[in-house]
Amino acid sequence: MDMDRRQFLRGAGLGGLAIAGSAALGSILAGCGGSSDDPLTLDFRTWQGDEAGVKDWWKQAIAAFEKKNPKVKINFQQVPYANYTDTLTSRFSANKAPDIVHLPTTTFGTFAAQGWLADLDDRLKDTDILANWTKVQKTMRWDGYNAGVIVLGYAPVLYYNEKMLKDAGVAVPTTMKELIAAARKLTADRKFGYGATTTSHPGTYSESTWITYGAGGGWSAGSKLRFTDDVVVQAMEDYRTLAKFSPKGVPSEQKRTLFFDGKLAMMIEGPFVYASIGEASKEVRPHVKMAKAPFLEQPGFPSNSIHLSTQTDTEKADKAWEFIKSLTTPAMQTDYARLYGVPAPRKGVVTDAMIKKAPHLGLFQSTTDSAIDATPDNQDIVANFAEFQKHVMDACIRLQTSSTPTRTVLSDLQEKVKRAISA
Repeated sequence: MDMDRRQFLRGAGLGGLAIAGSAALGSILAGCGGSSDDPLTLDFRTWQGDEAGVKDWWKQAIAAFEKKNPKVKINFQQVPYANYTDTLTSRFSANKAPDIVHLPTTTFGTFAAQGWLADLDDRLKDTDILANWTKVQKTMRWDGYNAGVIVLGYAPVLYYNEKMLKDAGVAVPTTMKELIAAARKLTADRKFGYGATTTSHPGTYSESTWITYGAGGGWSAGSKLRFTDDVVVQAMEDYRTLAKFSPKGVPSEQKRTLFFDGKLAMMIEGPFVYASIGEASKEVRPHVKMAKAPFLEQPGFPSNSIHLSTQTDTEKADKAWEFIKSLTTPAMQTDYARLYGVPAPRKGVVTDAMIKKAPHLGLFQSTTDSAIDATPDNQDIVANFAEFQKHVMDACIRLQTSSTPTRTVLSDLQEKVKRAISA
């Protein structure tokens, strides 16, 4: 505002006119609510404003920040997840981006490729965030810089029905070979040994990615696509075999319901599924247990992230960054794990007392802390993630429903992805 005022005075030319102009400008500013005593409002949209656990963390974080910064107000608004990406895309396209940008990380590349997300490297270098954050933070790299901070990254775990395994004389599997053998033995009497997503659904992408990266494979190595690498072909053959011991035609949500109803014995899922344990039948609930997923490496998956917009002015961007930094403190990160029941991106914040009270938090945090990044490291894939994900999902369903050799399916997939990202 001060710069605009000086420019106005210079443009007026005469002292008397300048004084009159100054008074007029003061009236305009007062009428527009531009007084220096007015709070600075930061716009913040999220789909998590009504989600159990995490909504309390967001509200706590905002209240603490506003108390520390009484001249700053955060306008926290809920947008339904189904409309979220379209809503933000429209706002960015209209040059009306929120000041605090919260994204599902599946959309990160699309926004970054448009130049909508600010380079945070200069801000991050004065913090301890990168030194103490999950390895999944790597997914926030764009054109060589960090364009965001991971809010939730996680490694999946093995959920199993302890009674079903004991009754069948099956030990908790610790390798993929053991998992397949257990799934085969436990599939009997109209019950299933394993729960895979077996219809066209994003769950097929997640599950195939976990198994592939968990085996030491990956979808890409820089510009090289890896779908036909031997390790990837074998991992997807294992994925295909496990699906044979799963109920057919079910999305992820129905698969979880079947598990909590005692209709299937094992599934690999994210830590957030633990929050649904209360939905398990009273006969099943005491037998729901968790263990580290039986992979060679624990695959780390990004869920959501927070960013600054390139459309935000410097004053608001500085305050928005202060808010983001406040989320990363050890105390706030401990509260994140405690309130939401999921691993925090900052390492070492889940206390012994928390683990004693909720042992699953120890498992979730340790697997996430040791996890590798299980996202494609090819920027063209990330920028076109929705199309890439669909191609992988289609290949997964083809593996489940046809007799076409796995290598052939993956070779076809590689060609489709190659065309998609080079278009």
